Amino acid sequence: MEVNTLKAARKGLRTAFSLSLKKIETELIKENIDMNQLSILKTQFMDKFQRFDTCQNQISEQLLDTEDAVQEYLDDMEDAENYRDRYIEMCTPVDLKIRETVVPTETEKRSFKLPKIELKKFSGDAKEFLAFWSQFQKIHNDKSIAEEDKMQYLLQSVEPKSKAERLVLSFPATAENYPKVIDQLKERFGREDLLVQIYVRELLNLVTKNAVSGRTKTDLSTFYDELEGKLRSLESLGRTQEKYGDFLTPLVESCLPEEILMAWERKRNTETDAKGSRTLEHLMTFLRLEVEGEEMVQLVKSGFGTPIRKRDSPTERVKPTELMTASALVSSEKSSELNNECHYLPHRPVAKLDSATTKIRPVFDASAREKGKPSLNDCLYKGVSLIELIPCEGPLGPHFENENKLESYKNQ
Repeated sequence: MEVNTLKAARKGLRTAFSLSLKKIETELIKENIDMNQLSILKTQFMDKFQRFDTCQNQISEQLLDTEDAVQEYLDDMEDAENYRDRYIEMCTPVDLKIRETVVPTETEKRSFKLPKIELKKFSGDAKEFLAFWSQFQKIHNDKSIAEEDKMQYLLQSVEPKSKAERLVLSFPATAENYPKVIDQLKERFGREDLLVQIYVRELLNLVTKNAVSGRTKTDLSTFYDELEGKLRSLESLGRTQEKYGDFLTPLVESCLPEEILMAWERKRNTETDAKGSRTLEHLMTFLRLEVEGEEMVQLVKSGFGTPIRKRDSPTERVKPTELMTASALVSSEKSSELNNECHYLPHRPVAKLDSATTKIRPVFDASAREKGKPSLNDCLYKGVSLIELIPCEGPLGPHFENENKLESYKNQ
């Protein structure tokens, strides 16, 4: 084959080589590299270089056989070496990327046993479809599992007597019907427009709830978690904060309690770019910092396990205590003394007992009296003072100072 013919073939191979090189460079600068596509591009790149190298060797041999072609041979060889260097420079990073994704054949042995993962059962509620499908998708994409077995796994993953089970059972459990059931489940419960409507309406429900309750103070951490979950669900459906922040920000602000909204406005007004700060990302960052601050306050209050006692407010310090009533002036009596003709009247505070289980009696004031009539104390007999009858110690031994009173007391 003539040199000119070989050079024409080499020109086409050089163009194909450069295009293949450009594709690999584009794939490597992506944030999420498709390793399968990268492997395919590498194989194509190697094939084009091998054909180019074969053609180049044939041209070099003919140039060496031609007289007075030494300088042409040297120039041609310099261009060929440039292409070879570009080939090596590109193969090195591609090989490193592919080597990073290779899973080692020898897995590390664990010293503990992981718990079994139970399949999440789907009831037919569209709000639960994303969580269900994220788990079942691993079974769906596993090519080593037969489709009739996937159908049985799907039957076990739906709740009995639910809408999802009725839909799955409407198809015969065969391998041919499995992809049809999956498509029907996605069409019925996993439509993107339906899920977006559900999560947006839940945000509206938060707004309505605050409007009814008067935007009173709520549990901020619970509120933030609930709000964050709904926004993340919308983001997983493609409704990102960058695209739909202008629409979602007023909804989120309407959900906030009044005191949090006032704090948000104060913070926004203190920033230099007040207009640019009214974004959904800034608002969620503010709420996250508020939750973290609230949790830190609770931690400080707890101290070393002993909660800090709040000071009583003035209204609590002057709160009136319960007044004693007649229902509390009762005393219990032993069952063995209920038949006695007289009882001892205690001159002490008495406790209120349960009248349903213990017999009780009233305690009277013995000094009470009606006008012109004697009191109970007036009717009682006054005896001798026993203090005067206590023996005294003296030089004659123990004796009584008043022997007459002693004899009178003995004769009583």
